[in-house]
Amino acid sequence: MLNIKLILSSGILGLVLLVSSLYPTNINADVLLIYDDITSDDRPDLPQNGMTQERVRLQHGEPILEHGAVGEPPITRWDYENYSVFFEYNLVITAVLKPADTVKEEEDNY
Repeated sequence: MLNIKLILSSGILGLVLLVSSLYPTNINADVLLIYDDITSDDRPDLPQNGMTQERVRLQHGEPILEHGAVGEPPITRWDYENYSVFFEYNLVITAVLKPADTVKEEEDNY
């Protein structure tokens, strides 16, 4: 009796595997391409995490544009020529370089 159950269960498993292999499955993947043509010599000295807004102004000057605070906690963005600085309250949480094509587009608009 045990052998019959074993044979039936393995036969059912085999049938399920056979049927499932007959249906094609699509496997999709996204590819993220990052073009980083900026060498270390081209990178501006970005503000470091934890710097105060006052310290950023002293070391990097006045931003081109200051965006108002959004959300809770309040996040503020200052735009400089080649990078943006993000603050939570009064402290830098990150600074990011603008893509080269964005900088060129902004230059064209001035």
